[in-house]
Amino acid sequence: MKWKIRMTMLAAGFLCATALPAYAASTGAQGNVTTMTALPGSTEPFLTHATLIGVHDPNSTMSITVALHLQNQSQLQSLLHDQYTKGSSEYHQWLKPGEFTSKFGPSVAQYQTVMNYLQSSGLHIQKTYANRMLIDVTGNTKNIEQTFGVQIGNYKVGSKNFYAPQSSVKLPTQVSSLISAVIGLSNYHQMHTHLIMKQTATAHQLTATSGYTPSQIETAYNYNPLYNEGINGSGVTIGILTADTYNSSDIATFDQAYGLPTPSVTDVNVGGTPSQINPETTLDLEWSSATAPGANVIMYEGANSSLGTFTDVYNAAASADAAQVLSTSWGTAESNMSQSELTADDNIFSQMASQGQSVFVASGDNGATDGTSNLAVDYPSSDPYVTACGGTKLILNSNDTIQSETGWSGSGGGQSSVWSEPSWQTGENVPQDGQRQTPDIALNADPNTGYSFYYNGAWNVAGGTSFVAPQMTATFALIDQDLAYQGYSSIGEADPNIYQDAAYNYNTDFNQITSGNNGYYSCGPGYNNVTGWGSINATNFVNDLG
Repeated sequence: MKWKIRMTMLAAGFLCATALPAYAASTGAQGNVTTMTALPGSTEPFLTHATLIGVHDPNSTMSITVALHLQNQSQLQSLLHDQYTKGSSEYHQWLKPGEFTSKFGPSVAQYQTVMNYLQSSGLHIQKTYANRMLIDVTGNTKNIEQTFGVQIGNYKVGSKNFYAPQSSVKLPTQVSSLISAVIGLSNYHQMHTHLIMKQTATAHQLTATSGYTPSQIETAYNYNPLYNEGINGSGVTIGILTADTYNSSDIATFDQAYGLPTPSVTDVNVGGTPSQINPETTLDLEWSSATAPGANVIMYEGANSSLGTFTDVYNAAASADAAQVLSTSWGTAESNMSQSELTADDNIFSQMASQGQSVFVASGDNGATDGTSNLAVDYPSSDPYVTACGGTKLILNSNDTIQSETGWSGSGGGQSSVWSEPSWQTGENVPQDGQRQTPDIALNADPNTGYSFYYNGAWNVAGGTSFVAPQMTATFALIDQDLAYQGYSSIGEADPNIYQDAAYNYNTDFNQITSGNNGYYSCGPGYNNVTGWGSINATNFVNDLG
């Protein structure tokens, strides 16, 4: 399953500047001159549609995440290929975080060089990481501009006001080769949830049975035989990658209503202590625990939903390597992100894959355009190291078996404009156009039927691919438990296994979704860009992958 990540990068340019810290200066014939190198892929793509309306306050405080390049990338790709190739001596021989860092992370000296530069520029280091992939810093706008060779402007697009760098990042040559991305120079985009509340629902009239319940979904997708055999996620840890937090009382009410055990939950705050509860964070915990009631859960909770905070959230989970299966239902259109930001996140997801961690991501709720004016896929679901979870419209019989299931119109899907097609992404009707295809798999996401969840002291009904990612994450917790019973390691990155299973067991493990569309792509036999391989028969699926 070896793949190459082909990205269109901006050509590096060489500029000069004089307003830089003494650390970065080099003496030439004309005096102190610092040679600056443009950071490839750091131009913000949305500026072509923006109007500059002024300069940003030079005294305002900014929080920045600086990402460093991995080393030995070709060796990493070879290792990943072997780890996911049956018969290889490296098959499922997962790395520990320390092993990944020693083989592929930036060296101690490289990390220190970047920290020295940032500190000498007047920035304050807030956090460093054991894998040496990120450094979190703060500083005022003036120091940020000097450190990264940019001018921060205030912009406007329509009614939206924001700040952003007016050009690509530029760094002194002695540190530019070490840095892959500078995240947080703009606040144009935040990560957003893939949750849609049912429009006709009136909160005070809702009950635990107003939307689909865990027992209905478990019957429809055939989970119950697994639970009867004791396959419930016991011994496996689920990680939820999110922003904000939840009320424990909401979780307790949800569990009591459905007769579920109280999950063992550990909270890990990232970037500060979250100050507000969030329906996304709440439902992710409720529905992942409902599907894998025996699993432990770690909540990686970002203090906000900025792109830089989510990069830190991903890295916290990769560095800890404490959860075998992970879920996130936050994203933004791939086209909203710079190439360098995408690379920084992808490096973290590659570490997760090498450690045998499975990552499941909601594919989006805005169909084939992902809320833009063109065809677009949602990120991070488009990353080749994660599993993109799309949506269906599920109608049940009175006994909770499936009456019909079609593609949900909001299901995000299509071709990535950034990532090349992984070698494992093959099969019946999988487009072979050289680009990563999304989604990979699906479950019900239609808000018109919706799921019940308890939030902020009341029952709610909602849909969206936000509900699919935590359920698929929990499904793979069942698989990992089954593998552990047999003496095997965790399954790791899910997609190579999903596509192989579709090649051999499509008719028994998947529910074919042959009708419906997401505004551009249509469903049909085999793979499609609305539901991937479709929804699952959980018992057959888990037994064949476990």
